[in-house]
Amino acid sequence: MFIELPRINYFYNGRKYNYFYGVSSDKGPNWTSIVPDRLIKVDLRNKTNKHWSEEGKIPNEPIFVANPTSKWTDEDNGVILSTLVDQKDDRVATLLILNAKDMQELARVEFKTTGPFTSSLHGQWANHADKIHLL
Repeated sequence: MFIELPRINYFYNGRKYNYFYGVSSDKGPNWTSIVPDRLIKVDLRNKTNKHWSEEGKIPNEPIFVANPTSKWTDEDNGVILSTLVDQKDDRVATLLILNAKDMQELARVEFKTTGPFTSSLHGQWANHADKIHLL
């Protein structure tokens, strides 16, 4: 198994954290042909993991969004956002929302695009109060 594009609850950046999220696959040792097929949550304290996967969907970098009413001590209280690439129809773009505690699907939004939707690799999230600086 490999894990790429790791993300944490950003409040814990530079602090000790217990969980991280990423994209993964368990398809075997042939690294040249592995495409991530799951989103994974790794519990570093208990040395366990939970994952979400769906046949024919390729997840992109997970983004952790904290519950705004959560106490900072509740590290995994929030949602995971990820876009999905559909391997059967490249004109379908999906935004997936998972419960960050148990990696269960809460919602998804699917869009039919006018052109191919490709993997975006990296994701971004900005709180409504944050300013985004574009170059």
